Amino acid sequence: DCFLVFRLELCAGVGSVDDKGNLAVLKTPSLFQRSKLKASRPCLDLSTDYDISCRVCDSSLGSFHLRRLLPLPSSGWRQQTQNWFCCVNKLDAPPTLQTQASDVLYAPGLCLFHAEVFKETAVADIDDYVVCQHCKAQLGARVDGAVEAWNSSLIVSPRNEAKYDCQDYCDNFVQILLSMTDDSVPIMPKFVFTSRASTLYVWVVDKRLDVYEWSNDKLVQREVVKILFSSKAEDPSGFEKVIMTDLMLRDAVKHLQQSSDGLPSDSRLVAGFHVAYVDWSRERIPSVNS
Repeated sequence: DCFLVFRLELCAGVGSVDDKGNLAVLKTPSLFQRSKLKASRPCLDLSTDYDISCRVCDSSLGSFHLRRLLPLPSSGWRQQTQNWFCCVNKLDAPPTLQTQASDVLYAPGLCLFHAEVFKETAVADIDDYVVCQHCKAQLGARVDGAVEAWNSSLIVSPRNEAKYDCQDYCDNFVQILLSMTDDSVPIMPKFVFTSRASTLYVWVVDKRLDVYEWSNDKLVQREVVKILFSSKAEDPSGFEKVIMTDLMLRDAVKHLQQSSDGLPSDSRLVAGFHVAYVDWSRERIPSVNS
């Protein structure tokens, strides 16, 4: 074994930071951390009529009367539905989950609506997306008779009242990235985020990393996800595909590039991928127009 030892002289003595010294004791990191990521409950009231409109062109897309507001179990809920039923191994396929027109199910970064709440003339299916018929903006994807819509694509507001602000595109991307990272079984999961215009490869190399910064005479702890990202990969196999809107992916790349540019020049690239950090504090971003 080889060891490297430093001995440094402290101008203010060995006392702790609280005693005007120079040393601060860092917390011992936990090897197995329990998930704290939960989607915030949307600010929607039961037994209320709501209108749905397009975030880009403000066109009316549909309406519904809310009776049930329920959380989705996880970002990968569709792949796990087979485990929710007894003796499902005797079936050719797991039972299809059907929502009612008065249901809204929510998860970090998205909501699930029954397909009937949307006007047939207001939305269309193009490739993998459900889009606004008027401006062709991407709204979400169709899932078993329902529409899984991104929070940054729709505006849901009480009928005959002022419309809510929509979620930021980048915040929406970060919510989904953190949720998928939190739910993933592999220690270093890989995701490929695709839209009609671009592709972003993301390799999570550290799910929860403690970063300490000295700010305003205090030692500040940040809990972050360390990722590697690139617009291409030599070996794209092993990356889990996630579709997103062009606008979400555009703002996500800007955010990650800004994080990478703030690192020392010799720490920005690893094997052709850019290095970036995403704060877990973003998990507190509201889930829907709220």
